Amino acid sequence: TATETEDTTAETEDTATELEDTATELEDTATETEDTATETEDTATETEDTTAETEDTATETEQLSSVLTFDGKDDYIDCGSGINLTNTSFTIEFWAKRKIAGKWHIVVFQGERKNDHGLHIGFRSENLFTFAFYGDDLNTGKYTDTDWHHWSCVYDQQRQQQIIYCDGQLEACRQPANYQGTGNFYIGSLKGTELFFEGQLADIRIWQGVRTPQEIQDCLNCRLTGNESGLMAYWPLNEGEGTTITDKTGNGNDGTISGAAWEQIQIPIDEQSKPPQEFNLRIIRLRWGVAHIKKGAMKIDMKQYKSYKNPFL
Repeated sequence: TATETEDTTAETEDTATELEDTATELEDTATETEDTATETEDTATETEDTTAETEDTATETEQLSSVLTFDGKDDYIDCGSGINLTNTSFTIEFWAKRKIAGKWHIVVFQGERKNDHGLHIGFRSENLFTFAFYGDDLNTGKYTDTDWHHWSCVYDQQRQQQIIYCDGQLEACRQPANYQGTGNFYIGSLKGTELFFEGQLADIRIWQGVRTPQEIQDCLNCRLTGNESGLMAYWPLNEGEGTTITDKTGNGNDGTISGAAWEQIQIPIDEQSKPPQEFNLRIIRLRWGVAHIKKGAMKIDMKQYKSYKNPFL
């Protein structure tokens, strides 16, 4: 009986050992399952990180804009002879980023090398920004940086004033004679032969008339539609390919590119932003009949009558 009891005890111990082994196996299996789950979570996290990086890269790519890069050696654009600025008020705006300072950089040119017949706008070798009619010039103080800046050059023919704004702020003003130049309008050089611009240009605009400081500030970071009132020529310079820049006003002042290359970079223009809506109201009052109110392309007709008191009542 003692022997049987010992055998039973041994069997019980063996069973307990087996149970312990089974428990250990279950724990190992649970650990493996946890490790697998952790690996799965890590893989999921890596996938999410990769997706986020891809989305960030896509967003950065979407934020880049096309600009024209000029090499400073022989690059320029000829926009033809359809732009007439003689004896009239005008405003010329653009974004510019020089690659280097300390040299001539012509942004736009028209006319001849003759007093008041040679419109040239850009940087002098002394790093002065100039708005010049040739021998009749307005210069700013020195700009030695190579950052993006928005430049506005205003000629008020009635008041005989040249005015320069940088990033929407007044920089310089003087009284010149009337601008008398004519001929092809060049971007990036003096008549395609010298003083070549080196760097990037974007969003060049020519307006008929005087743009106010508020109008300049409201639109300097926006793309225009080309249908804005008073806009003579507009080259966003965002085509991204080809050898022609399109005048978005529909006035036919398209430009032929010689050498300048397209590049995708970040610029200080919000591609999605729109300029403030224009509200130009004109009211014509008639004693009898209809009052016409015009707002842009919209016209509202309202009948308007004037009442009189009958003197015989």
